[in-house]
Amino acid sequence: MNEELELQKAKNQFGRFLKKNRKQLKLKQKELALKLGISVVSLSRLENGSLTPSFKTLMRIGKVLDKDIIQIDDQPDTDNGLASRAQIKSELDPLLDKLDAQQLQAVKVIVSSLARSKDLTPDS
Repeated sequence: MNEELELQKAKNQFGRFLKKNRKQLKLKQKELALKLGISVVSLSRLENGSLTPSFKTLMRIGKVLDKDIIQIDDQPDTDNGLASRAQIKSELDPLLDKLDAQQLQAVKVIVSSLARSKDLTPDS
């Protein structure tokens, strides 16, 4: 998927999130727009995915909806852009839980092979 399509998909997803949360709070667009300090037209465009919110607007939305809109990872950035070992492990755990014994054995073989190829010894 190209970058423009990914951006549009994210904007659409955010718009659905915004609209759903506004309705849960029983707010009309005019009421939420006023609280956010933006026009009703801008709010409508945010909800339908045709407008990208500014950082300032995102922060206001988070505050008004009492949601953590932007989660900043407090881990130091890595130069290579790779995820940390802890992050990878936490993402793998729920995936591994879905595998049967035969699939888990295949994963073990692959990981062991990778470890040997890098002259690493797997933890017991």
